[in-house]
Amino acid sequence: MRCVPVSAGHEYQKLFPAKPWTGTPPNCSTRFADALTHQRVVACMESLPPEQKLAIELAYFGGLTHAEISEKTGTPLGTVKSRLRLGLLRLRTDFGIPAQEAL
Repeated sequence: MRCVPVSAGHEYQKLFPAKPWTGTPPNCSTRFADALTHQRVVACMESLPPEQKLAIELAYFGGLTHAEISEKTGTPLGTVKSRLRLGLLRLRTDFGIPAQEAL
């Protein structure tokens, strides 16, 4: 199953249309906790530079490998890896995870 954010207009949504979820519905407390986490992730993702955001979306929500992202976006592989690393470091900081724990 691929996780696809609900916010529209993302580049990866053109490449990977959303598929309906067919799992068992979670209980109310799980839904509430998931909604809060989702809002926090969306807010943190929106704060990233567009290149880092797209790379993370393609890798983690689109399920692409680094090489596939490079090929799809026409970006050198090393640049894709750098964007992913820098974006993830920034997300960790935004989530309040100290640098030592993030490694």
